[in-house]
Amino acid sequence: MKKYLTIGVAGHVDHGKTALVKHLTGIDTDRNPEEKRRGLSIEPGVAAWRPFPETGIALIDVPGHVDFLKNAIRGLNSVDLALLVVAADDGVMPQTREHLDILQYFGARSGLIVLSKSDLVDRETIEIAKLELQEALLGSFLQDKPIVEFSKKHPTSAASLIHALREAVDAAPYGGTAAPFRLWIDQVRQLKGIGTVVSGTVLSGSVREGDDLVMLPTAAPVRVRSLESHGQKITAAHRGRRVGLNLPKIPFSAVTKGMVLACPDTLPGSRMFNAALSLRPRTGASLKNGQKVKLFIGTAALQTTAVLMGTPHLGPGQSSLVQFRLPQRLHAAPRDAFVIAPLNQNQVLGGGFILEPTQQKYRPAKHMAIVPFLDALASRDVPGCVDLLLEKNAHRLMTARDLCAATGFALGPLEAELNARVNSGEVVYFKGRGALKKAHYERFLEDTLACVAFAMKTDPFHKGLAAGEIRDDLAPAMEPSLLGALLNALEQSGRLEETEGRFHLPILQATLDDRRAQLLEQVLDIIGTTGICPFSNAAVRKACAMTVEKAEVRQILNYLTRDNQLIRLSNGRYLTPAALETIKDRVRHAIKAHGRLKLSDSKALLGYGRMGAVPVFDYLDQIGFTVRRGNERILKETARHEPAIP
Repeated sequence: MKKYLTIGVAGHVDHGKTALVKHLTGIDTDRNPEEKRRGLSIEPGVAAWRPFPETGIALIDVPGHVDFLKNAIRGLNSVDLALLVVAADDGVMPQTREHLDILQYFGARSGLIVLSKSDLVDRETIEIAKLELQEALLGSFLQDKPIVEFSKKHPTSAASLIHALREAVDAAPYGGTAAPFRLWIDQVRQLKGIGTVVSGTVLSGSVREGDDLVMLPTAAPVRVRSLESHGQKITAAHRGRRVGLNLPKIPFSAVTKGMVLACPDTLPGSRMFNAALSLRPRTGASLKNGQKVKLFIGTAALQTTAVLMGTPHLGPGQSSLVQFRLPQRLHAAPRDAFVIAPLNQNQVLGGGFILEPTQQKYRPAKHMAIVPFLDALASRDVPGCVDLLLEKNAHRLMTARDLCAATGFALGPLEAELNARVNSGEVVYFKGRGALKKAHYERFLEDTLACVAFAMKTDPFHKGLAAGEIRDDLAPAMEPSLLGALLNALEQSGRLEETEGRFHLPILQATLDDRRAQLLEQVLDIIGTTGICPFSNAAVRKACAMTVEKAEVRQILNYLTRDNQLIRLSNGRYLTPAALETIKDRVRHAIKAHGRLKLSDSKALLGYGRMGAVPVFDYLDQIGFTVRRGNERILKETARHEPAIP
């Protein structure tokens, strides 16, 4: 597969970035009239460069003027390599350092430095400029990278630049094509006869003509009609490639920079994110706990509140865990890089990367429950993260892909770690469903048995618990797949049996003491004399010859209902199945005789008025015997043959 990389061309204003890009590609990235009038870049400009057949390269020329810092940040958000341009006659300037820090925060892997306008100064000045650059680059990703002299007046100087870039391009890692597709939108156009076209750099995965995607945060479904890259029609685009996507049926007004295109159901988003943050050491600016800042992530720029973890403020060069709280949903993923800036100031304050989306607000009281996992994420501690995630998600089965989504780590190391734990017996794995810590699994097995045993011992008439009742007793948040695995394992081992959807212990049978046996016999006699009139718990209790508690009678009535010897109505009263059949016969004959049944007919038909009849008639509707038409009822079998209402 062909390799695609994005190279960010960064540096101070008027240091020759646009001229360098034009010299390399023949493309002037200053396209709009305002840029021409002012003689400087305002928006990031993109140019295709094809010096190496096996690698597709896009150069992103970003504005160097401080007034357009936010545009520079957006332009540098997804670069792989950097060309830091420094004019030999000016040397290192404020935006030189700022752009270097932005590139560092956004995870640029490598690159080189271009000492431009080298024809304007003497040799001694060039050497001094190089020494100054080497000092400025200490500790950065460009430390010890080549510093290449360049002058547009001497075209041959580009040869050494291209040679140095070839080495950086060949060494640059490349991956992410197997991950779900994701792209931050950085350009939106409306083309006559085509419609809305959005552009960006493929952050991960791949996209093809006809793919169904979702546009976030609006969650609008979109279909890709066609693809284009640097003016050429293509059928697919992979990670690292600049691409334009034609989205039919999507209004131009519905799309803005900072939105995300992604595969459906892969990027849930959140209004809160836990992250690792470092402040720039050179600014002298600090950050207070709870301070509002501008968050730049991908091509999005949002106001957020920064809640520092474990410290009241952060000074220059210091680092901390932080929780960002946003006024709207942001669809970012673990390991996404960001930059922050003070509100209403064109200055980079710091940057870092997202650790996890979260629904839990950070509080100092929860520090020790939250921070260990975040520390493991920040340090890329795979074993530590797996252990903490399995502990944290005790009520669900976790797959390697679940771990990948929660951490942003590569899938391979997570699969290896999970397999090692399965092989050691620390983790139980259910094929196709996921893994659970063995200690949690064994505890849930015992708790399930105890739950069923308690129900049956408490109520000797109990026929067992339904799966939902067991889950409610164990853990309401438990995923159905885990509960199913537990119940299946207990059935396979013979420790639990299922009868008519209810689980019971085979060794525990309902045993009635003399009192309950006598009470059951009395209740059966009583309900056998009730006829078609619904009866209550209180009526049965009153009719008993022996003194009994309300709960005792309710226990027996519940048992008889589960055993299908009673029918419970919506008002809590009961009917026997024989009584229901009698009622059905009377209702059937009445409707066939008069065509309809009204509630006012209940007294003559059943012997009791509206209050008692409403639950009975509602039950007949519920079981599909009758159908309600306004204030009247007809037989369901009649309703099937009625002509449709026009």
